[in-house]
Amino acid sequence: MKKHTPLLIESLGHLLFWTFYVVYPVLIFGKASCFRFDLIKSLVDIATIGIPSYVIYFFLLKNIKNPVYWIILLILTSITIYFVCTYDCVCNLKYCTINKMIGLIFVSSLFIAIFFIKRNITHIKSLAHAEQARVDAELKALKAQINPHFLFNTLNMLYSDAIAVNEDIADKILKLSDNLHYLIHEGQKKEILLETEVHFIENYLVLQKSRIGDRVDIQFHVHIDDQSQLIPPLLFIPFIENAFKYSSMLEGKEAPVLIDIHSSKGIISLKVSNKFNAKYRENQKKEWKDSGIGIENVKQRLEILFPSRHEIKITENEDQFLVNLIINTR
Repeated sequence: MKKHTPLLIESLGHLLFWTFYVVYPVLIFGKASCFRFDLIKSLVDIATIGIPSYVIYFFLLKNIKNPVYWIILLILTSITIYFVCTYDCVCNLKYCTINKMIGLIFVSSLFIAIFFIKRNITHIKSLAHAEQARVDAELKALKAQINPHFLFNTLNMLYSDAIAVNEDIADKILKLSDNLHYLIHEGQKKEILLETEVHFIENYLVLQKSRIGDRVDIQFHVHIDDQSQLIPPLLFIPFIENAFKYSSMLEGKEAPVLIDIHSSKGIISLKVSNKFNAKYRENQKKEWKDSGIGIENVKQRLEILFPSRHEIKITENEDQFLVNLIINTR
C-alpha cells in the first residue's frame, strides 16, 4: 500500500486541479446573466490544454534534450488549438486562440514546475541513500565500534612481534593495517587516486588468497594510462568481495576469479568474473542483499555520482557471474 500511496496522492491532486479548472469560471462568472455553463465545451477545453500538458509532463521533460519531440508537440498543439477554436469560438478567432494559448502556457508551466520539484526531491533522497551506502562501506570493518587507534597500535605490535618469527604473517598484518587505514581515512574523501584504490584492492586480494588458499585462482590485471586519474573510493570493492563469497561456495581447487581494471582517457572499466554453484543460487542472491552495501545501493551511488555517464551490466550464466562496469569521469 505504501508503494502506491504517492501515485494515489498525485492522481487525486490532478483530479482536484481539473475539477477546480472547470468549476472556477462558474464561481467567478456564474451570476452573470450572459454566462452559460457548457459541460461538453469544458471537457473539450480540458482536452485541448490537458493533452499537450501531460505529453510535456510525462514524456517530453524526460527527453528534454531532443528538439524533435518539442517540434512535434508544437505542431500538434497548434493544429489542435486551431480546430478547437474554429469549432468553439463564437467571437474573434484571434482572441480565442490567444486565450487558449495562455491557458496552455499556464497549465504547462505549472506541470513543468511540479516535474522539477519532484525530480529535485527524488535527487535529494537518492543523495541521502548514496551517502548512507558510502558510510556503510567505510565502516564495515568497524561494526564492533573498535577504537581505530587502539586497533592500529595492536596491529603494529603484532607486526613487530611477527616479523621476527614469520615475515609472511607480518606482511599480511601490515596489509590489513593499510586497508583499515584506507577505510577510515581515504574512504571519507569524495575522490582518491585510482592507483590508491587499486593498491587497496591488491592488499585485499592478498588477504583473501591467504584465507582461501588454492581454492581460487586470482587473475588481476590493471592498466592506467593517467597516474592522476581520480575515482570515488570504495566503488569497486563490493563487486570483488562478492566474487569471493560466490567462489568460497565452490568445491575443488583453483576456481577462477578474474578482475580487470582499465583506465584510458577518463574512461574507467571494471570487469569481474567468477564461477559459482547453481544449486546455491538463492544463497548467492542473499549474499548480495546482505553484503553491507548490496548491488542496488551500488547502482544508486553510481547514478548519483555519474548520472548518464556510466553503464553497468551484470550477467548470470549457468555457472558464471560477470560484472562489467564502465564509467566516464570526463
